[in-house]
Amino acid sequence: MWLLILGIPTLWLMVGVFVHFGVLDKDSPGWVQAIGSIAAIFVAVLITHRQGEQQTMERRNKDRVVSNLIVGVATRAAAVASLLFHSFNDLQLQVQETNEEILTTVESQVLALRGINPMDLPRPEMVEPFLRIRAIMEQSYVMAGLLAKGRDGYVDRLRCATVFAHNSQAARIAAEELQQAALD
Repeated sequence: MWLLILGIPTLWLMVGVFVHFGVLDKDSPGWVQAIGSIAAIFVAVLITHRQGEQQTMERRNKDRVVSNLIVGVATRAAAVASLLFHSFNDLQLQVQETNEEILTTVESQVLALRGINPMDLPRPEMVEPFLRIRAIMEQSYVMAGLLAKGRDGYVDRLRCATVFAHNSQAARIAAEELQQAALD
């Protein structure tokens, strides 16, 4: 911008000096036009460069926001997976209000994870841990539903406990991987 503010008056000053001392002759309009064309090209390059810098900065800001969102959702999902593991005994008791509260919490995280398109993640190394967390939460939701509702009186409680324990750890690890990928 400063180049334009100082460059245009300087150009006119030079033309005025050349006219005053007779340096410009009958071919001078061609020279002035050539200098003007070069200046216009230079200004166009400067404007394009500035727009490119602005687009890069906007993309970085958007990537930072998306990364923070993904890390936040993943961290909450890991916390819910841990809650599910710690609520194992409560789910077995099959108290409807308690189970509905737990299942609603898990389902809200599953829906939050489903609402994020892996193609929108800002870094390729974020896709795999994100998909792992989503699969973990979907599996945990199904297992919690089976345990909470009891399927015809038979549910493999040991398998549910094992899945909850494994998923709790795996979700925490995947959330940490996402956080690290977001920082890189």
